[in-house]
Amino acid sequence: MDQVDTRKKDLAQAEAAVKEADKRFAAETASLEGSVGALDEELAALKQKREAMVAAIDPTLLRTYEKLRRSKKGHALAGVNKDGTCMACRLHVQPQVVAEVKRAATIHTCEHCQRILYWTGEPVQIIPQPERKGDEVEVEETAETTD
Repeated sequence: MDQVDTRKKDLAQAEAAVKEADKRFAAETASLEGSVGALDEELAALKQKREAMVAAIDPTLLRTYEKLRRSKKGHALAGVNKDGTCMACRLHVQPQVVAEVKRAATIHTCEHCQRILYWTGEPVQIIPQPERKGDEVEVEETAETTD
């Protein structure tokens, strides 16, 4: 009889543990479903934002980007660090290309991995130089002395 009573107690404890686990599972499931709903809303908002940005991009550049994104497993862009290294393929980029990437005046690609390059360092501030007019050249006059 003692064995039966012991087994009944063990069974009751196991059933209580299962009920507790079911409660935790239900609570965690509800929490995760709420998170999924919030993430779906955020994804929809980001897709709308992307569509608005895509409308402002040159179609040729967008085609190039999409082609690279598909061929490079979602990584169409690569940063250029201060050492002049492409952060995707880890190879050095020509100094002239690095300088032009810093200025961000034109789009450049890495000659090794073909990804579109962007500058990862501090933003470069371009200060426009005042234009000099041809007729406003300063001439320093020197006094000639004759003995």
